[in-house]
Amino acid sequence: MFNNTYTGVKTRLNYCYDLLRANGQLEGPNQPDKNIIILKSKINTLRELINGEQLPAHKILLTSDSYAENYIASQLSEINSLPEGAEKLSKLLKLKNNIEVQSASVSTDPTRNLQLRNYRNEVEPQIALRKKYLRNMVDHTIEGSKIKGVFDVDKAQSLLNDDAKLLEEYNGKHGDAFQKLSAIYSEVFEPYKTLKRTLDAEMATITNHIEREQFYQGRYDELKALYDKANAEYEAEKEKLYLGPQRELAAAQAKIKEQKVIVAKAVKDAVLAQSKVTYEDAKNWVSNQVTITAAVINKMKKNGITQDQFNKDLQDFFVITNGRLGKIIIDTKNHDRAYASGTNDHTREGVVMLDNRFEQRTLWHELAHHLEADDALNMVANEYIRSRSLDGDNTHQLRKLVGNKAYGTDEIAYKTDMFNHYVAKIYKSGITEVYSMGVEAFYDEESLFNIMLKDPKTLEFVSAALMQTPEEIDRINQKLRDSLLDVNAEAENGKLQNYQIIFNQLALLVDFKDGSTYTKEDLGIADQKSFDELAAKFYGTLTLPNGKTLTLLKSAKVKFKSFRGRAMRGFFALDFADHAKFKQEFGNDPNLRYFFYGYGARQEVNFPIQSLDMEVVKVTALSMDYHRRAGYSIADTKGNLGEGFLSYDMLENLKKHYLNGGNDGH
Repeated sequence: MFNNTYTGVKTRLNYCYDLLRANGQLEGPNQPDKNIIILKSKINTLRELINGEQLPAHKILLTSDSYAENYIASQLSEINSLPEGAEKLSKLLKLKNNIEVQSASVSTDPTRNLQLRNYRNEVEPQIALRKKYLRNMVDHTIEGSKIKGVFDVDKAQSLLNDDAKLLEEYNGKHGDAFQKLSAIYSEVFEPYKTLKRTLDAEMATITNHIEREQFYQGRYDELKALYDKANAEYEAEKEKLYLGPQRELAAAQAKIKEQKVIVAKAVKDAVLAQSKVTYEDAKNWVSNQVTITAAVINKMKKNGITQDQFNKDLQDFFVITNGRLGKIIIDTKNHDRAYASGTNDHTREGVVMLDNRFEQRTLWHELAHHLEADDALNMVANEYIRSRSLDGDNTHQLRKLVGNKAYGTDEIAYKTDMFNHYVAKIYKSGITEVYSMGVEAFYDEESLFNIMLKDPKTLEFVSAALMQTPEEIDRINQKLRDSLLDVNAEAENGKLQNYQIIFNQLALLVDFKDGSTYTKEDLGIADQKSFDELAAKFYGTLTLPNGKTLTLLKSAKVKFKSFRGRAMRGFFALDFADHAKFKQEFGNDPNLRYFFYGYGARQEVNFPIQSLDMEVVKVTALSMDYHRRAGYSIADTKGNLGEGFLSYDMLENLKKHYLNGGNDGH
């Protein structure tokens, strides 16, 4: 049923040892939920091994200390036997990436962490000693590009010349069209203008309103006939001198553009042809490993983008980058600039945050940032930028290179002759823009055409780097990371379910009642109009466990000053308990109503809550009252479990104080 050789028995005994040690982990203080999941994974792996099943290497690596140690040791031995050069450095980088993922997966196991740290300490100096081979890796990558020679430069230049010649001929024949039309307009409309001036002068002498009307109506048909005749003559000349030639120019330019697309598409097709993944693989990736948030789906609908269109863009990206991405979350939160996060963090899913413009080419750009989670791709990209520097190791402010002050003073780049200065931008984290800008260039053929003419080397480098055949360790690294994220997601889901129970219990402690019994006198408001405007906003009251009563004012769309002018849909929970203070500060203010529109609000009496869900309002108000934290933001009060005032730490504080009767000084 299973292998009873010495090696086979030893492997199963090592698994038993792993299980016992994992069981001991449950007694420790760190992340018991995650340890339970890892323990379950170890048990299932042992069962499968005993049943004689063939397990993928990444599964054994994630659950077995002994197997992982042997794997790394064997990889090191194999690498050390290689001759010095770029290949050896590349394999060391891949092994370092494997060690980093392994380290992330055993963050609660100090013994195994120590083993991996020792391996990391052995590998990193070897990488540092061989960095001189990075330039060789860059050169080797470019030399191996499959798109070299595919782009027909002569044809492309010929099309550019045709385009320029077409425009030159058009300007030669029709460049003075507006001047001619202006003269024709003056000429053909002169009879109309002459008659109108004569009629206006005669009408000015008629003082009686009715007679003036009768005079104008009597000559109206004559005036209109002159206008229609002049307009018809002008439109005919406009068609002959301007509109017709414009259409002919646009049609000729469109034909040239079609030829440009054909030339560029040959390059894109060459990249797709060498990809090792199929569109069926891409569909599976989108279905199983890409999370598209509700906010993105809503934004798609507003922008007229169908789910099929969006998914097709994702699939194209996956194929054109050789299937190098794993789990990804795609979200949007009304930011002015899109960004990617978690690009080099193996413990959480990569996030792509789309901006307000919601351009699909931006999706490709931000997705490509996550390719640099691979240490080898990241280091060779950094070296590629340095290889293109026109100013040695010196860096410059991007805003000065580009001539655009929209970039921050801390955004820096090398000075290069690449197709865009932004390609050479560098970050403190070590992430680059090489793959993101390079992959984005393949999104549409028109951009691809222009970039291949200006800077083919960058696209040759990017396509070749991504299309290198994945080795076994590349596949293991990706699957290891995905398995780790599955464990983290399961642990996070368990935590979410646990805190959902706590949330529900806390919500029961807060009493909500419709309406309000406040009068003008209670609030010290003399002006009836101000009070009526305020009373119309009353939604109800919340009574907290400490006896405090908060009045809820419903807000459809209010700009609250601490939100930096951004709109808020939800409630203001106001504390009117201290009437004297309220009267003193606001009672006689003629601009009182503007306070209740969110301007000039004092924190002591105002809890802005970005939610219309009453259970969320209850617990958020309870948390805000308990924690009394300054500097509200939309994210703090949105009501997402695990975030802001409903973070797990804050819910834990509320649980201790209100549910467990804790004495914490409040």
